[in-house]
Amino acid sequence: MTKNRKKISVRKAKKVLGGVGLALLCLIPLYPLFFTFLCSFKGTFEIYSSSFALPESWALINYETVIFQARFFKYVGNSLVIAGGSTLVLMIVTCMASYALARLGFKLNPWIYMFFITGVTIPVHSIIIPLYKMFADLNLLDKYIPLFFLYAAAHSARSILIITGNMRGISREIEESAIIDGCNAFQIFSRIIVPLAKPGVATAATISFLYIYNDLLFPILFLTSRSKQTISQGLMSFEGEFSMELGPIFAAIIVCVIPMMLLFFIFQKQVINGIAAGSVKG
Repeated sequence: MTKNRKKISVRKAKKVLGGVGLALLCLIPLYPLFFTFLCSFKGTFEIYSSSFALPESWALINYETVIFQARFFKYVGNSLVIAGGSTLVLMIVTCMASYALARLGFKLNPWIYMFFITGVTIPVHSIIIPLYKMFADLNLLDKYIPLFFLYAAAHSARSILIITGNMRGISREIEESAIIDGCNAFQIFSRIIVPLAKPGVATAATISFLYIYNDLLFPILFLTSRSKQTISQGLMSFEGEFSMELGPIFAAIIVCVIPMMLLFFIFQKQVINGIAAGSVKG
């Protein structure tokens, strides 16, 4: 009995230590966000003098500066429009491509799949000069819709990799039953395959949305008017406008982070399930 009690106590101790270790690991990525949140309620002098202390007063003056004076929600809105439109185009294209690669059997299928996957290894920065020249020659600068398709092309390889892995794990019997019931290829794709592959689609959409929402390179190059600037451009100009006031800058960062956190909290279950399913079934 004593030996069993010792084993149980050792296991409990290991679990407690493991939980404490995981909690400490979670604090590492959360610390910068917590530090930014505290500084968003401070003035510049207080940030320099007591960076790690709690604010002397929890006044919202920095947030009032961001929202009413700098009108930072306009930058957030532009980023949401670009990220949302680009993700929509991306999901339509990659879901159809993934369906063809995962469910339709033809000889060149593996080679086409490898062709798409090689896009993951090619950095977008390597083709920036020809892309900019093409946009300038075709008069596509400072327009949202061409940017939607550019982002869709840039993020298609990773999305196809995730969604194809999920679609390959769907049972063939379901598809065969739908064919017997009279469903055509489009009905099977839209009513059966895509809903069953929802975890993979949600994962690819969430990851791509966050990348596009935070991107700085494409907006700087392809959006020239101030009215269409994104949050990344807004932060750059905001820092120059309030270069001596660090409090509003930290408040602007918090405003930028809120939509991303909400999106991840809403779809975190689908993202985790999609990654797990793609890694096993792909």
